[in-house]
Amino acid sequence: MKKEKTQNNQFSQIDWVHKLTRVFVQSKSLKNAFPSTLQVLGQATDADSIFLFLLQKKKEKLIDYPENYLRYSFPGESSKVRNLLKKLAQRAINDGEVICSADPQAHHQQLLKKLNSMGLLNIAVFPWGSVESNQGALIFSWREGIDLAKKFPLIKTLTERFFLALKTYEAFVVQNKNQEADLFHRIRKLYFIYDFTYMISKSKNLSKTLQEGLQRIVDLIPAELATIHLWDNKEKKFHCVASYRINHFPQVEGKIVKYLLNKVVTQDDLLIIPNVKNNSSFSQFSHLKSLKTYIGWPLKASGSLVGVFSFFESSQKSISAEDISFLSTIVDHLAIAIENEQLYRRAQQATIEKERHRLARELHDGLSQSLYSLQLFAATAQEYLKLNEKEKLKVVLEEIKKIANQCLKEMRLMVYHLRPGPLLGKNLTEVLQQRLEEVEKRAGIRTKLWIAPSFHLPESLVPDLYRIIEEALNNSLRHAGASSVEVILDKKGPNFIVEIKDNGHGFDPLLVKEGGQGLINMRKRAEELGGDLKIISSPGKGTTVRIRLKEKRD
Repeated sequence: MKKEKTQNNQFSQIDWVHKLTRVFVQSKSLKNAFPSTLQVLGQATDADSIFLFLLQKKKEKLIDYPENYLRYSFPGESSKVRNLLKKLAQRAINDGEVICSADPQAHHQQLLKKLNSMGLLNIAVFPWGSVESNQGALIFSWREGIDLAKKFPLIKTLTERFFLALKTYEAFVVQNKNQEADLFHRIRKLYFIYDFTYMISKSKNLSKTLQEGLQRIVDLIPAELATIHLWDNKEKKFHCVASYRINHFPQVEGKIVKYLLNKVVTQDDLLIIPNVKNNSSFSQFSHLKSLKTYIGWPLKASGSLVGVFSFFESSQKSISAEDISFLSTIVDHLAIAIENEQLYRRAQQATIEKERHRLARELHDGLSQSLYSLQLFAATAQEYLKLNEKEKLKVVLEEIKKIANQCLKEMRLMVYHLRPGPLLGKNLTEVLQQRLEEVEKRAGIRTKLWIAPSFHLPESLVPDLYRIIEEALNNSLRHAGASSVEVILDKKGPNFIVEIKDNGHGFDPLLVKEGGQGLINMRKRAEELGGDLKIISSPGKGTTVRIRLKEKRD
Protein backbone atom coordinates (compact mmCIF):
# COMPACT_ATOMS: atom_id res chain seq x y z
CA MET A 1 0.00 0.00 0.00
CA LYS A 2 2.82 2.37 0.82
CA LYS A 3 4.32 1.95 -2.61
CA GLU A 4 1.05 2.86 -4.32
CA LYS A 5 0.53 5.94 -2.15
CA THR A 6 4.06 7.17 -2.80
CA GLN A 7 3.48 6.85 -6.52
CA ASN A 8 0.18 8.68 -6.15
CA ASN A 9 1.94 11.62 -4.48
CA GLN A 10 4.45 11.88 -7.33
CA PHE A 11 1.90 11.66 -10.15
CA SER A 12 -0.11 14.67 -11.30
CA GLN A 13 -3.66 14.43 -12.64
CA ILE A 14 -2.47 14.53 -16.26
CA ASP A 15 0.02 11.71 -15.49
CA TRP A 16 -2.79 9.46 -14.29
CA VAL A 17 -5.01 10.34 -17.29
CA HIS A 18 -2.08 9.47 -19.53
CA LYS A 19 -1.43 6.16 -17.74
CA LEU A 20 -5.11 5.20 -18.01
CA THR A 21 -5.10 6.10 -21.70
CA ARG A 22 -2.03 3.96 -22.35
CA VAL A 23 -3.79 0.91 -20.92
CA PHE A 24 -6.52 1.29 -23.55
CA VAL A 25 -3.96 1.92 -26.30
CA GLN A 26 -1.93 -1.17 -25.47
CA SER A 27 -4.89 -3.55 -24.98
CA LYS A 28 -6.14 -5.72 -27.83
CA SER A 29 -9.70 -4.70 -27.04
CA LEU A 30 -11.31 -2.26 -24.64
CA LYS A 31 -13.13 -5.07 -22.86
CA ASN A 32 -9.83 -6.82 -22.15
CA ALA A 33 -8.52 -3.52 -20.78
CA PHE A 34 -11.05 -3.39 -17.91
CA PRO A 35 -8.96 -5.26 -15.25
CA SER A 36 -5.88 -3.13 -15.94
CA THR A 37 -7.83 0.13 -16.03
CA LEU A 38 -9.50 -0.66 -12.70
CA GLN A 39 -6.01 -1.34 -11.33
CA VAL A 40 -4.82 2.09 -12.51
CA LEU A 41 -7.91 3.75 -11.02
CA GLY A 42 -7.17 2.03 -7.72
CA GLN A 43 -3.54 3.18 -7.68
CA ALA A 44 -4.46 6.75 -8.64
CA THR A 45 -7.16 7.17 -5.99
CA ASP A 46 -5.74 4.92 -3.23
CA ALA A 47 -9.14 3.19 -3.24
CA ASP A 48 -9.41 -0.09 -1.33
CA SER A 49 -12.02 -1.42 -3.75
CA ILE A 50 -13.58 -0.45 -7.07
CA PHE A 51 -16.72 -2.13 -8.40
CA LEU A 52 -17.96 -1.84 -11.96
CA PHE A 53 -21.70 -2.49 -12.48
CA LEU A 54 -23.03 -2.89 -16.03
CA LEU A 55 -26.67 -2.84 -17.13
CA GLN A 56 -27.75 -5.71 -19.39
CA LYS A 57 -30.19 -4.14 -21.83
CA LYS A 58 -31.99 -7.34 -22.82
CA LYS A 59 -32.67 -8.45 -19.26
CA GLU A 60 -32.68 -4.92 -17.83
CA LYS A 61 -30.59 -6.35 -15.02
CA LEU A 62 -27.66 -4.74 -13.25
CA ILE A 63 -24.68 -7.09 -12.92
CA ASP A 64 -21.31 -6.53 -11.29
CA TYR A 65 -18.26 -6.99 -13.48
CA PRO A 66 -16.47 -10.20 -12.35
CA GLU A 67 -12.92 -8.74 -12.23
CA ASN A 68 -13.36 -5.88 -9.78
CA TYR A 69 -10.43 -4.15 -8.07
CA LEU A 70 -10.06 -5.31 -4.48
CA ARG A 71 -7.11 -4.36 -2.31
CA TYR A 72 -8.78 -6.10 0.63
CA SER A 73 -11.30 -8.93 0.71
CA PHE A 74 -14.53 -8.83 2.72
CA PRO A 75 -14.43 -12.16 4.63
CA GLY A 76 -17.88 -13.51 5.42
CA GLU A 77 -19.65 -10.41 4.14
CA SER A 78 -18.60 -10.26 0.50
CA SER A 79 -22.08 -11.01 -0.87
CA LYS A 80 -23.74 -8.53 1.54
CA VAL A 81 -21.31 -5.79 0.54
CA ARG A 82 -21.85 -6.47 -3.15
CA ASN A 83 -25.64 -6.44 -2.80
CA LEU A 84 -25.62 -3.16 -0.90
CA LEU A 85 -23.23 -1.62 -3.44
CA LYS A 86 -25.48 -2.84 -6.25
CA LYS A 87 -28.46 -1.07 -4.64
CA LEU A 88 -26.38 2.08 -4.33
CA ALA A 89 -25.32 1.79 -7.98
CA GLN A 90 -28.95 1.34 -9.07
CA ARG A 91 -29.98 4.46 -7.17
CA ALA A 92 -27.18 6.50 -8.73
CA ILE A 93 -28.24 5.25 -12.17
CA ASN A 94 -31.92 6.03 -11.53
CA ASP A 95 -31.13 9.53 -10.26
CA GLY A 96 -28.39 10.16 -12.80
CA GLU A 97 -26.33 11.76 -10.01
CA VAL A 98 -23.10 11.06 -8.17
CA ILE A 99 -23.49 9.67 -4.64
CA CYS A 100 -20.67 10.65 -2.31
CA SER A 101 -20.34 9.99 1.42
CA ALA A 102 -18.42 13.26 1.75
CA ASP A 103 -21.58 15.17 0.86
CA PRO A 104 -23.52 15.90 4.08
CA GLN A 105 -26.67 16.38 1.99
CA ALA A 106 -26.51 12.86 0.52
CA HIS A 107 -29.97 11.29 0.21
CA HIS A 108 -28.79 7.74 0.84
CA GLN A 109 -27.41 8.01 4.36
CA GLN A 110 -29.06 4.82 5.64
CA LEU A 111 -27.49 2.68 2.91
CA LEU A 112 -24.17 4.43 3.35
CA LYS A 113 -24.27 3.82 7.12
CA LYS A 114 -24.74 0.05 6.56
CA LEU A 115 -21.71 -0.01 4.30
CA ASN A 116 -19.83 2.12 6.80
CA SER A 117 -20.49 -0.49 9.51
CA MET A 118 -18.93 -3.11 7.19
CA GLY A 119 -15.68 -1.17 6.95
CA LEU A 120 -16.31 1.10 3.93
CA LEU A 121 -15.83 4.49 5.58
CA ASN A 122 -15.85 6.54 2.37
CA ILE A 123 -17.75 5.83 -0.85
CA ALA A 124 -18.15 7.58 -4.20
CA VAL A 125 -20.59 6.31 -6.86
CA PHE A 126 -20.45 7.56 -10.46
CA PRO A 127 -23.32 6.60 -12.84
CA TRP A 128 -22.46 6.01 -16.47
CA GLY A 129 -24.48 7.95 -19.04
CA SER A 130 -27.49 10.27 -18.88
CA VAL A 131 -30.82 9.69 -17.15
CA GLU A 132 -32.35 8.43 -20.41
CA SER A 133 -29.59 5.94 -21.29
CA ASN A 134 -27.73 4.77 -18.20
CA GLN A 135 -25.41 1.83 -18.77
CA GLY A 136 -23.85 1.24 -15.39
CA ALA A 137 -21.92 2.68 -12.46
CA LEU A 138 -18.43 2.75 -10.97
CA ILE A 139 -18.09 2.62 -7.16
CA PHE A 140 -14.95 3.60 -5.24
CA SER A 141 -14.59 2.76 -1.54
CA TRP A 142 -12.00 3.32 1.21
CA ARG A 143 -11.59 1.56 4.54
CA GLU A 144 -9.76 4.52 6.11
CA GLY A 145 -10.79 8.10 6.74
CA ILE A 146 -9.63 10.26 3.82
CA ASP A 147 -10.19 13.76 2.48
CA LEU A 148 -12.67 12.65 -0.17
CA ALA A 149 -13.50 16.22 -1.20
CA LYS A 150 -9.83 16.76 -2.08
CA LYS A 151 -9.64 13.53 -4.13
CA PHE A 152 -12.96 14.14 -5.88
CA PRO A 153 -11.66 16.20 -8.88
CA LEU A 154 -9.09 13.50 -9.79
CA ILE A 155 -11.62 10.67 -9.36
CA LYS A 156 -14.18 12.54 -11.48
CA THR A 157 -11.67 13.20 -14.30
CA LEU A 158 -10.44 9.59 -14.41
CA THR A 159 -13.97 8.21 -14.22
CA GLU A 160 -15.07 10.39 -17.14
CA ARG A 161 -12.11 9.10 -19.17
CA PHE A 162 -13.01 5.50 -18.24
CA PHE A 163 -16.67 5.97 -19.19
CA LEU A 164 -15.67 7.58 -22.47
CA ALA A 165 -13.80 4.39 -23.36
CA LEU A 166 -16.83 2.28 -22.34
CA LYS A 167 -19.15 4.34 -24.53
CA THR A 168 -16.74 3.98 -27.43
CA TYR A 169 -16.73 0.23 -26.92
CA GLU A 170 -20.53 0.09 -26.77
CA ALA A 171 -20.70 2.05 -30.03
CA PHE A 172 -19.02 -0.66 -32.04
CA VAL A 173 -19.64 -4.03 -30.32
CA VAL A 174 -22.84 -4.30 -32.31
CA GLN A 175 -20.85 -4.35 -35.56
CA ASN A 176 -19.27 -7.51 -36.98
CA LYS A 177 -15.79 -8.52 -35.88
CA ASN A 178 -13.99 -7.05 -38.90
CA GLN A 179 -15.67 -3.68 -38.43
CA GLU A 180 -14.94 -3.83 -34.70
CA ALA A 181 -11.24 -4.49 -35.31
CA ASP A 182 -11.05 -1.73 -37.91
CA LEU A 183 -12.72 0.84 -35.68
CA PHE A 184 -10.66 -0.16 -32.68
CA HIS A 185 -7.50 0.20 -34.78
CA ARG A 186 -8.54 3.76 -35.61
CA ILE A 187 -9.17 4.48 -31.95
CA ARG A 188 -5.71 3.17 -31.10
CA LYS A 189 -4.27 5.58 -33.67
CA LEU A 190 -6.07 8.51 -32.04
CA TYR A 191 -4.92 7.45 -28.58
CA PHE A 192 -1.39 7.05 -29.94
CA ILE A 193 -1.34 10.68 -31.13
CA TYR A 194 -2.45 11.80 -27.67
CA ASP A 195 0.04 9.50 -25.97
CA PHE A 196 2.92 10.47 -28.25
CA THR A 197 2.23 14.17 -27.70
CA TYR A 198 2.34 13.56 -23.94
CA MET A 199 5.59 11.58 -24.27
CA ILE A 200 7.19 14.43 -26.24
CA SER A 201 6.17 17.01 -23.63
CA LYS A 202 7.74 14.95 -20.82
CA SER A 203 10.86 13.79 -22.66
CA LYS A 204 14.35 15.00 -21.82
CA ASN A 205 16.10 12.51 -24.11
CA LEU A 206 15.29 13.08 -27.79
CA SER A 207 16.99 9.94 -29.17
CA LYS A 208 15.19 7.69 -26.68
CA THR A 209 11.85 9.38 -27.40
CA LEU A 210 12.25 9.02 -31.17
CA GLN A 211 13.27 5.35 -30.87
CA GLU A 212 10.32 4.52 -28.61
CA GLY A 213 7.98 6.51 -30.85
CA LEU A 214 9.21 4.74 -33.99
CA GLN A 215 8.75 1.32 -32.43
CA ARG A 216 5.17 2.14 -31.50
CA ILE A 217 4.47 3.57 -34.96
CA VAL A 218 5.42 0.28 -36.64
CA ASP A 219 3.33 -1.60 -34.05
CA LEU A 220 0.31 0.28 -35.43
CA ILE A 221 1.34 0.33 -39.10
CA PRO A 222 3.62 -2.60 -40.04
CA ALA A 223 6.80 -1.65 -41.90
CA GLU A 224 9.59 -3.58 -43.57
CA LEU A 225 12.03 -0.90 -42.55
CA ALA A 226 11.77 2.57 -40.97
CA THR A 227 14.31 5.21 -39.98
CA ILE A 228 14.55 8.73 -38.58
CA HIS A 229 17.55 10.77 -39.69
CA LEU A 230 18.46 14.17 -38.27
CA TRP A 231 20.41 16.80 -40.19
CA ASP A 232 23.66 18.00 -38.65
CA ASN A 233 24.07 21.57 -39.83
CA LYS A 234 27.72 21.75 -38.75
CA GLU A 235 28.86 18.52 -40.40
CA LYS A 236 26.42 18.98 -43.30
CA LYS A 237 25.20 15.38 -43.21
CA PHE A 238 22.42 13.13 -41.85
CA HIS A 239 22.72 10.95 -38.74
CA CYS A 240 20.37 8.04 -38.04
CA VAL A 241 18.94 8.52 -34.52
CA ALA A 242 16.16 5.90 -34.61
CA SER A 243 15.57 2.82 -36.73
CA TYR A 244 13.45 -0.30 -37.14
CA ARG A 245 14.97 -3.46 -38.68
CA ILE A 246 17.92 -1.53 -40.13
CA ASN A 247 20.18 -4.45 -39.15
CA HIS A 248 18.25 -6.62 -41.65
CA PHE A 249 19.28 -4.28 -44.46
CA PRO A 250 22.90 -3.23 -43.81
CA GLN A 251 23.33 -2.12 -47.42
CA VAL A 252 20.44 0.35 -47.09
CA GLU A 253 22.20 2.53 -44.52
CA GLY A 254 24.88 3.52 -47.03
CA LYS A 255 24.40 4.91 -50.51
CA ILE A 256 20.72 3.90 -50.85
CA VAL A 257 19.46 5.85 -47.84
CA LYS A 258 21.69 8.80 -48.73
CA TYR A 259 20.16 8.79 -52.23
CA LEU A 260 16.58 8.63 -50.90
CA LEU A 261 17.18 11.30 -48.25
CA ASN A 262 18.55 13.63 -50.88
CA LYS A 263 15.46 12.95 -53.03
CA VAL A 264 13.19 13.93 -50.12
CA VAL A 265 15.22 17.08 -49.44
CA THR A 266 15.16 18.04 -53.13
CA GLN A 267 11.40 17.53 -53.40
CA ASP A 268 10.88 19.35 -50.07
CA ASP A 269 7.61 17.49 -49.59
CA LEU A 270 6.16 14.01 -49.12
CA LEU A 271 7.97 11.58 -51.46
CA ILE A 272 6.34 8.28 -52.50
CA ILE A 273 8.20 5.78 -54.70
CA PRO A 274 5.91 2.80 -55.52
CA ASN A 275 7.46 -0.66 -55.98
CA VAL A 276 10.99 0.50 -55.36
CA LYS A 277 12.66 -2.72 -56.49
CA ASN A 278 10.83 -2.69 -59.85
CA ASN A 279 11.32 1.01 -60.60
CA SER A 280 13.70 1.45 -63.56
CA SER A 281 14.98 4.71 -62.10
CA PHE A 282 16.20 2.88 -59.00
CA SER A 283 18.02 -0.16 -60.33
CA GLN A 284 20.21 -0.22 -57.22
CA PHE A 285 17.19 -1.52 -55.25
CA SER A 286 16.67 -4.63 -57.40
CA HIS A 287 18.43 -6.96 -54.95
CA LEU A 288 16.21 -5.83 -52.04
CA LYS A 289 13.25 -7.99 -52.99
CA SER A 290 11.26 -7.49 -49.75
CA LEU A 291 11.18 -3.69 -50.08
CA LYS A 292 8.05 -2.34 -51.74
CA THR A 293 6.89 1.29 -51.57
CA TYR A 294 9.16 3.94 -50.05
CA ILE A 295 7.57 6.94 -48.32
CA GLY A 296 9.70 9.81 -47.05
CA TRP A 297 8.73 12.95 -45.15
CA PRO A 298 10.93 15.99 -44.57
CA LEU A 299 10.95 17.00 -40.89
CA LYS A 300 10.78 20.77 -40.54
CA ALA A 301 11.09 23.05 -37.53
CA SER A 302 10.30 26.75 -37.98
CA GLY A 303 10.44 26.28 -41.74
CA SER A 304 13.93 24.74 -41.74
CA LEU A 305 14.81 21.11 -42.49
CA VAL A 306 15.87 19.20 -39.38
CA GLY A 307 15.55 15.60 -40.60
CA VAL A 308 13.78 12.94 -42.67
CA PHE A 309 11.37 10.17 -41.66
CA SER A 310 11.63 7.13 -43.97
CA PHE A 311 9.07 4.32 -44.12
CA PHE A 312 9.26 1.21 -46.32
CA GLU A 313 5.91 -0.51 -46.83
CA SER A 314 5.58 -3.97 -45.30
CA SER A 315 5.89 -6.91 -47.68
CA GLN A 316 2.99 -8.56 -45.82
CA LYS A 317 0.49 -5.70 -45.70
CA SER A 318 -0.10 -2.81 -48.10
CA ILE A 319 -0.21 0.71 -46.74
CA SER A 320 -3.44 2.68 -47.20
CA ALA A 321 -4.07 6.36 -47.89
CA GLU A 322 -5.47 6.61 -44.36
CA ASP A 323 -2.22 5.18 -42.96
CA ILE A 324 -0.18 7.73 -44.92
CA SER A 325 -2.40 10.51 -43.58
CA PHE A 326 -1.87 9.20 -40.03
CA LEU A 327 1.90 9.03 -40.53
CA SER A 328 1.88 12.60 -41.87
CA THR A 329 0.27 13.71 -38.60
CA ILE A 330 2.92 11.82 -36.62
CA VAL A 331 5.64 13.48 -38.70
CA ASP A 332 4.35 16.88 -37.56
CA HIS A 333 4.67 15.72 -33.95
CA LEU A 334 8.18 14.36 -34.60
CA ALA A 335 9.18 17.77 -35.96
CA ILE A 336 7.74 19.40 -32.82
CA ALA A 337 9.76 17.02 -30.62
CA ILE A 338 12.96 17.89 -32.49
CA GLU A 339 12.23 21.61 -32.36
CA ASN A 340 11.50 21.38 -28.61
CA GLU A 341 14.84 19.65 -28.09
CA GLN A 342 16.63 22.38 -30.03
CA LEU A 343 14.86 25.11 -28.07
CA TYR A 344 15.62 23.31 -24.81
CA ARG A 345 19.33 23.13 -25.68
CA ARG A 346 19.41 26.82 -26.60
CA ALA A 347 17.58 27.75 -23.40
CA GLN A 348 19.93 25.51 -21.42
CA GLN A 349 22.95 27.18 -22.97
CA ALA A 350 21.47 30.61 -22.32
CA THR A 351 20.83 29.61 -18.71
CA ILE A 352 24.43 28.40 -18.34
CA GLU A 353 25.73 31.68 -19.73
CA LYS A 354 23.41 33.66 -17.47
CA GLU A 355 24.57 31.63 -14.45
CA ARG A 356 28.22 32.20 -15.37
CA HIS A 357 27.63 35.95 -15.52
CA ARG A 358 25.76 35.84 -12.19
CA LEU A 359 28.56 33.92 -10.49
CA ALA A 360 31.18 36.24 -11.95
CA ARG A 361 29.20 39.25 -10.69
CA GLU A 362 28.78 37.73 -7.22
CA LEU A 363 32.46 36.83 -7.06
CA HIS A 364 33.34 40.40 -7.96
CA ASP A 365 30.74 42.13 -5.80
CA GLY A 366 30.93 39.77 -2.86
CA LEU A 367 33.98 37.57 -2.42
CA SER A 368 36.46 39.77 -4.30
CA GLN A 369 35.54 42.79 -2.19
CA SER A 370 35.67 40.76 1.02
CA LEU A 371 39.05 39.26 0.15
CA TYR A 372 40.38 42.73 -0.68
CA SER A 373 39.14 43.91 2.73
CA LEU A 374 40.89 40.94 4.35
CA GLN A 375 44.10 41.94 2.62
CA LEU A 376 43.85 45.52 3.96
CA PHE A 377 43.01 44.40 7.50
CA ALA A 378 45.83 41.85 7.44
CA ALA A 379 48.30 44.61 6.46
CA THR A 380 46.93 46.80 9.27
CA ALA A 381 47.30 43.92 11.72
CA GLN A 382 50.95 43.56 10.77
CA GLU A 383 51.56 47.25 11.49
CA TYR A 384 49.82 47.04 14.91
CA LEU A 385 51.86 43.92 15.68
CA LYS A 386 55.12 45.81 14.95
CA LEU A 387 53.97 48.68 17.18
CA ASN A 388 52.85 46.25 19.91
CA GLU A 389 49.35 47.82 19.86
CA LYS A 390 47.59 44.79 21.35
CA GLU A 391 44.13 46.31 21.85
CA LYS A 392 43.99 47.71 18.32
CA LEU A 393 45.37 44.43 16.96
CA LYS A 394 42.59 42.54 18.80
CA VAL A 395 39.91 44.73 17.14
CA VAL A 396 41.41 44.22 13.67
CA LEU A 397 41.71 40.43 14.15
CA GLU A 398 38.04 40.29 15.24
CA GLU A 399 37.09 42.11 12.03
CA ILE A 400 39.21 39.69 9.99
CA LYS A 401 37.36 36.80 11.65
CA LYS A 402 33.96 38.30 10.76
CA ILE A 403 34.95 38.87 7.12
CA ALA A 404 36.42 35.34 6.83
CA ASN A 405 33.18 33.86 8.24
CA GLN A 406 31.15 35.89 5.74
CA CYS A 407 33.39 34.67 2.90
CA LEU A 408 32.79 31.09 4.03
CA LYS A 409 29.02 31.67 4.03
CA GLU A 410 29.19 33.09 0.50
CA MET A 411 31.24 30.11 -0.70
CA ARG A 412 28.78 27.60 0.79
CA LEU A 413 25.93 29.45 -0.91
CA MET A 414 27.71 29.40 -4.28
CA VAL A 415 28.49 25.67 -3.98
CA TYR A 416 24.81 25.02 -3.22
CA HIS A 417 23.71 27.05 -6.25
CA LEU A 418 26.10 25.15 -8.53
CA ARG A 419 24.30 21.88 -7.82
CA PRO A 420 21.48 20.58 -10.10
CA GLY A 421 18.00 22.11 -9.68
CA PRO A 422 17.02 21.58 -6.02
CA LEU A 423 13.36 20.81 -6.87
CA LEU A 424 14.21 17.86 -9.14
CA GLY A 425 12.41 14.81 -7.72
CA LYS A 426 11.82 16.45 -4.31
CA ASN A 427 8.85 18.08 -2.59
CA LEU A 428 8.98 21.50 -0.91
CA THR A 429 9.64 20.06 2.58
CA GLU A 430 12.61 18.00 1.38
CA VAL A 431 14.22 20.82 -0.58
CA LEU A 432 13.88 23.31 2.30
CA GLN A 433 15.40 20.81 4.74
CA GLN A 434 18.28 20.23 2.31
CA ARG A 435 18.88 23.96 1.88
CA LEU A 436 18.94 24.64 5.65
CA GLU A 437 21.19 21.62 6.30
CA GLU A 438 23.72 22.36 3.56
CA VAL A 439 23.96 26.15 3.83
CA GLU A 440 22.71 27.71 7.07
CA LYS A 441 23.66 24.90 9.49
CA ARG A 442 27.13 24.53 7.98
CA ALA A 443 27.57 28.27 8.38
CA GLY A 444 26.92 27.86 12.12
CA ILE A 445 23.36 29.21 12.05
CA ARG A 446 20.64 27.49 14.09
CA THR A 447 17.66 26.54 11.92
CA LYS A 448 14.05 25.52 12.41
CA LEU A 449 11.52 24.37 9.82
CA TRP A 450 7.85 24.08 10.80
CA ILE A 451 5.12 23.03 8.35
CA ALA A 452 1.45 22.84 9.33
CA PRO A 453 -0.30 19.52 8.52
CA SER A 454 -2.94 21.51 6.57
CA PHE A 455 -0.32 23.18 4.34
CA HIS A 456 -1.02 21.49 0.97
CA LEU A 457 0.21 23.95 -1.64
CA PRO A 458 -0.73 23.26 -5.31
CA GLU A 459 2.30 21.85 -7.17
CA SER A 460 2.16 24.63 -9.76
CA LEU A 461 2.94 27.23 -7.06
CA VAL A 462 5.87 25.38 -5.45
CA PRO A 463 8.77 26.49 -7.75
CA ASP A 464 8.06 30.22 -7.46
CA LEU A 465 7.37 30.04 -3.73
CA TYR A 466 10.66 28.21 -3.19
CA ARG A 467 12.51 30.93 -5.10
CA ILE A 468 11.01 33.59 -2.81
CA ILE A 469 12.01 31.63 0.32
CA GLU A 470 15.48 31.00 -1.12
CA GLU A 471 16.02 34.73 -1.84
CA ALA A 472 14.89 35.62 1.69
CA LEU A 473 17.33 33.07 3.16
CA ASN A 474 20.12 34.39 0.93
CA ASN A 475 19.52 37.97 2.09
CA SER A 476 19.57 36.85 5.71
CA LEU A 477 22.79 34.90 5.23
CA ARG A 478 24.57 37.78 3.49
CA HIS A 479 23.37 40.82 5.37
CA ALA A 480 21.62 39.97 8.65
CA GLY A 481 24.48 38.57 10.73
CA ALA A 482 21.89 36.22 12.29
CA SER A 483 22.66 33.28 14.58
CA SER A 484 19.28 31.62 13.97
CA VAL A 485 16.71 31.46 11.19
CA GLU A 486 13.22 29.96 11.13
CA VAL A 487 10.99 28.97 8.19
CA ILE A 488 7.25 28.57 8.89
CA LEU A 489 4.67 27.26 6.41
CA ASP A 490 1.15 27.63 7.79
CA LYS A 491 -2.48 27.58 6.61
CA LYS A 492 -4.88 30.13 8.09
CA GLY A 493 -8.39 30.04 6.67
CA PRO A 494 -8.22 30.39 2.88
CA ASN A 495 -4.62 31.67 2.99
CA PHE A 496 -1.22 30.00 2.86
CA ILE A 497 1.14 31.93 5.15
CA VAL A 498 4.93 31.59 4.78
CA GLU A 499 7.36 33.33 7.15
CA ILE A 500 11.16 33.49 7.10
CA LYS A 501 12.42 34.89 10.43
CA ASP A 502 15.94 35.68 11.62
CA ASN A 503 17.41 37.27 14.76
CA GLY A 504 19.90 39.42 12.85
CA HIS A 505 20.71 43.14 12.82
CA GLY A 506 17.36 44.14 11.33
CA PHE A 507 16.81 47.42 9.50
CA ASP A 508 14.28 50.18 8.92
CA PRO A 509 12.13 49.13 5.89
CA LEU A 510 11.24 52.78 5.26
CA LEU A 511 14.88 53.58 4.53
CA VAL A 512 15.05 50.86 1.87
CA LYS A 513 11.49 51.15 0.59
CA GLU A 514 12.26 50.39 -3.02
CA GLY A 515 14.73 47.65 -2.17
CA GLY A 516 17.28 45.95 -4.40
CA GLN A 517 16.59 43.74 -7.40
CA GLY A 518 16.25 40.68 -5.15
CA LEU A 519 13.44 42.24 -3.11
CA ILE A 520 11.73 43.49 -6.28
CA ASN A 521 11.83 39.95 -7.73
CA MET A 522 10.42 38.51 -4.50
CA ARG A 523 7.46 40.92 -4.54
CA LYS A 524 6.86 40.29 -8.23
CA ARG A 525 6.83 36.49 -7.77
CA ALA A 526 4.40 36.78 -4.86
CA GLU A 527 2.05 38.97 -6.92
CA GLU A 528 2.23 36.54 -9.87
CA LEU A 529 1.14 33.79 -7.47
CA GLY A 530 -1.88 35.90 -6.52
CA GLY A 531 -0.51 36.93 -3.14
CA ASP A 532 1.57 39.60 -1.47
CA LEU A 533 4.87 39.98 0.41
CA LYS A 534 5.55 42.02 3.54
CA ILE A 535 8.84 42.87 5.27
CA ILE A 536 8.70 43.29 9.07
CA SER A 537 11.94 44.56 10.60
CA SER A 538 13.52 47.16 12.88
CA PRO A 539 17.15 47.82 13.87
CA GLY A 540 18.41 45.26 16.38
CA LYS A 541 15.22 43.15 16.30
CA GLY A 542 15.73 40.85 13.35
CA THR A 543 13.70 40.52 10.16
CA THR A 544 10.58 38.62 9.11
CA VAL A 545 9.59 38.12 5.47
CA ARG A 546 5.89 37.17 5.28
CA ILE A 547 4.27 35.81 2.11
CA ARG A 548 0.50 35.39 1.90
CA LEU A 549 -1.02 33.30 -0.90
CA LYS A 550 -4.74 32.75 -1.40
CA GLU A 551 -5.97 29.20 -1.80
CA LYS A 552 -7.32 28.66 -5.31
CA ARG A 553 -10.49 26.59 -5.43
CA ASP A 554 -11.88 24.88 -8.53
